[in-house]
Amino acid sequence: MNIAFNNHKPVLLEAISKYESLISDGSNIFDGTFGGGGYSDYFLKSKTDVHIYACDLDQNAIDYYISNNSKSNKLQLVKSNFEDYISFFNSSFFDIIVADLGYSSNQLDFSNRGFSYLKGDEVLDLRYNTDDDLPAYQKIRLLKTDRELSKVIFQYSGETFSSRIGKNLFAFISANNQVIYVSEIVKSIEASIPKKFMHKRNAILSRVWQALRVWVNNEFDSLENFLVTSLDKLKPSGMLMVTCFNSLEDKIVTKFMRNASKKDIVDDFGNTEQFFEIITKKPITPSDLEIQNNIRSRSATLRIIKKI
Repeated sequence: MNIAFNNHKPVLLEAISKYESLISDGSNIFDGTFGGGGYSDYFLKSKTDVHIYACDLDQNAIDYYISNNSKSNKLQLVKSNFEDYISFFNSSFFDIIVADLGYSSNQLDFSNRGFSYLKGDEVLDLRYNTDDDLPAYQKIRLLKTDRELSKVIFQYSGETFSSRIGKNLFAFISANNQVIYVSEIVKSIEASIPKKFMHKRNAILSRVWQALRVWVNNEFDSLENFLVTSLDKLKPSGMLMVTCFNSLEDKIVTKFMRNASKKDIVDDFGNTEQFFEIITKKPITPSDLEIQNNIRSRSATLRIIKKI
């Protein structure tokens, strides 16, 4: 598929660029969510001799980048989940590990997989990797009860009307054996919202879409596994930088970094040592100018932890 991707500037790149002085020639950098290649391109241009190991689950994004950029022996780009790819490297291998979570603007705009509830004519697919698992509407059909779907929606979004929405969605999808389109899902969700709460329609739809996308792609489990492995792969003084776009994934990252930065008992005498330090005591958020230039950056938070 030939897709004319937009070359969006990566969210919070200006904030990440403040740590450029910590990147030296010969650095190994891991980009776990390649997307349009913005972060990798920045690191490649910041120093003459760095090595980028990047991955993405979306083959379209990889193909587009390769076809529109000259080949570089400093960039190794593969199709993979970040939790799987990073596990292949030796301990203490990377100077920088970055991950920009969730879907990319290009996937939202051009993937034709139903990542936006505004694109009614697209199929409710929601997969990053179309070679893996099943599209969302088929995966829902494998559930045994509407309660299972309601649990998915609440667990991955906290939506108040998850029970009503799950019941209606499950009934509609189970009764229809054909392909399910975004517009049909929107109508089912709207029918689940009490009239006095219809002014919150867009927020509710956003939360349901988030929940289904996270569930279909197993995002939170992958994130937790990736975080654990990442710390082992960092060199001393290496940094893990994670950008989140919703409160649930940010909560996972925050809790993980707090636990990792606690002092550990290192001997039988009770002596303790701290192995990781949180660099961002508060999350870094986009400037007003960045939000003005890219409205989708408004919910982004960047958290950084450093190996001591």
